[in-house]
Amino acid sequence: MHTSAARGPGYSRARSPVSYLNCPVCHLSLRAPRASFMAPEHCPRCIGRRRVAIPLVPSELPMRHVVANEAPPEDSPRSLGREL
Repeated sequence: MHTSAARGPGYSRARSPVSYLNCPVCHLSLRAPRASFMAPEHCPRCIGRRRVAIPLVPSELPMRHVVANEAPPEDSPRSLGREL
């Protein structure tokens, strides 16, 4: 069993508040690596599919939760395919 004292002073299992890197174009979510120098700056999916370097956006939530929070309510006219 490991303790924080055995791993050294200042060790913490808590992750930083920014734990995801999200692409605003293709909605890819990547878990942010613990070492910031290993984090990609641009979306690998957009580079591979579209040949465009889209900067990743740091976030506390994965993209599926961000998009779900922005979706209109289920009974609104927009979600039913009708305009106002």
